[in-house]
Amino acid sequence: MKMSKIIIMSLWLLIGINITTIIAQNEQDSLWNVFEKDTNLIDLSPPKYPLFLDIGLSANAYSGDLSSYQKWTALYHFGLSFNQNKKWNGRVNLSFGFITGENRTYQSPKITEQAVPNTFFSTSLLTLSYELRYNFIKTKRFALYASQGFGLMQFTPKNEEGQKLVDIFNTRPIDEVYSNVSVFLPTAVGANYWLKNGYGVGLQASLLNPQTDYLDNISALGTKNGNDQILQFRFFVLAPLRIVYAKKMPERRRKNNFTHQITE
Repeated sequence: MKMSKIIIMSLWLLIGINITTIIAQNEQDSLWNVFEKDTNLIDLSPPKYPLFLDIGLSANAYSGDLSSYQKWTALYHFGLSFNQNKKWNGRVNLSFGFITGENRTYQSPKITEQAVPNTFFSTSLLTLSYELRYNFIKTKRFALYASQGFGLMQFTPKNEEGQKLVDIFNTRPIDEVYSNVSVFLPTAVGANYWLKNGYGVGLQASLLNPQTDYLDNISALGTKNGNDQILQFRFFVLAPLRIVYAKKMPERRRKNNFTHQITE
C-alpha cells in the first residue's frame, strides 16, 4: 500500500514538472517571437533617393573649320537623373544655349565668286537626349561613372547681324542645302557627390559628337574632314524628387515591455 502511494505521488510529481516546463517554454517562445517580430520591423538604413532633378550650367567649345576649341560659351541644362540601381542608371536632359567660332582669314581652295564661306558664326542649340550611365564606383555619398547617350539637336547658325546663314545661299555652293536638326551621341565621364540630406553636386566632361558638319554653316567649302565637334564641361546640382524612407518601429511599446520583463 505504501509502495503504491509512493508510485502515484511520483507520477503526479513528474506530470507537474512536465506541465510547468511546457508552460515556461511557451511563455519564453512567445516573448522571443515578440522580440523577433519587432526586430524585423526595424530598418536603420538611411533614406534612399531614386530620382533627382538635375540642374546645371556648362562651358562649351566648338571644333570645326573656323576654330578648334578656342571660344567657350554657356549651355543651360535641366534633367531627370535616375539613381535606383547600383551599376546602371539613366538620365534625361534638356539643354539650350549657343556656340561660336571665327577665323577672319579663313581660306578654302574651293572658294568661287558665287560661293564665299562665312568667317564667323554663332549657333543657337536646343538638345534633348537620354544617357545610360555605368557606375565604376558607387557608394551612398559618391559615384564615378561613364555614360553614352543618344539625342536630337536643333541648331541655327547666324552671322554677325543675326541673320540665319542657312538662308544666305552664297555662303555655300548653290546645290548645298542641309537640315538644322541632327542626331548627336554624347560620350561622357563624371562624378557625383551627395550630402546627408540627399542633395548633391556633380561634374561631367563630354564630347557631344554631333552627326552633322554644319554647326558653322561650312561643309563643302571646308578644309577639315568629318563632322563638327563640341567639348563640354558641366557643373550640376541634384535635388531629390522622390524619397524612400526607412521603415519605422510601430511596436516600440511592446519591445520596451519585453526588455522590462527580461530585466526583471
